Amino acid sequence: LSLPAARIGGLVRLDGQDVALEDLVVETAQGRVSLGGRIREVFSEKPRPELRADMKLELPAFESSGLSFTGLPPGLSLPASHLEGGVSLSATDARFHALRLKTVGTDLEVEGEVRGFGSKPTAGLMLMCRSFILEELARISALTRDLDLAGKGFFALGVSGTLEKPLLAGKLQFQGLGAVVGGLTLSQFSGLAKFDERRIDVPNVKGLLAGAELSMDLTVKDYAQAADVDLRAELSRFDLGAFMAAKAAMMKGKKEVPGAQGASSEGAAKRPPLRAKGRLAVAKLLHPNAAAQDAKLSWELEGITPDLKSLDGWAKLSVGAGSFNDLG
Repeated sequence: LSLPAARIGGLVRLDGQDVALEDLVVETAQGRVSLGGRIREVFSEKPRPELRADMKLELPAFESSGLSFTGLPPGLSLPASHLEGGVSLSATDARFHALRLKTVGTDLEVEGEVRGFGSKPTAGLMLMCRSFILEELARISALTRDLDLAGKGFFALGVSGTLEKPLLAGKLQFQGLGAVVGGLTLSQFSGLAKFDERRIDVPNVKGLLAGAELSMDLTVKDYAQAADVDLRAELSRFDLGAFMAAKAAMMKGKKEVPGAQGASSEGAAKRPPLRAKGRLAVAKLLHPNAAAQDAKLSWELEGITPDLKSLDGWAKLSVGAGSFNDLG
């Protein structure tokens, strides 16, 4: 770890068991950070900071390769950025004062607070992203690079309540959204998502799924508690064989990540049962051993859990003319 040359000025005052910082300023070629406040009972096992840092920095690109810090994801890569704003910290809370991060394609500002570290943290945050470019964000880690993310957009999002089940309010506009998931290509998705404390609406989304045209309306009600999902979609062509291969690739990837499958299963077991209804119309349905026209699936289900023990409701599938082949 190398530290840049710096100029440090200010006052550090020892007051019994407390340390007070008065206008402590650190200046480097990358910018300036000013620090003030107090660390109470600094020599105890649990010192209590009450600090505020204000900064204006030009941060160089960062690569985690070659660093042995614990907690850093492998292959972490951050672009050069401009960071400006303030952060207040205590032993239990953090507050962001117009903290703004800008890169070539991303402009994100955070205002608000997170309270209750160590128990059930709650948030009261406003995130304003004036622009994002997923190709830039995709380079952050090996996981996101493999997804081959694409697209751009902006969002304004309020986050409140517990971080475990936050309530959202705001909107997200996206254009040219794309990814490769398990070898299945999603591309050219555009739309507008709206959030409030009761529901998430994603109407009139259009894009390509494995080259086929997809249009979709999605509504999720009561998402922070027992989610109720309503999906209406039309697809010009669906390759069931490619979908099954993509699913198998995703499951294999989860097994290869240590602890990922256990953590996801444990989290799923704690979630309340879902409700779901919807309709999916596929003009042409393909499989290595079959082909069919005008497949329509509709459903209205409740009690959806990973083990399906309390599943109730109905589902209907109708298929038009088609053919089977290579049945042996």
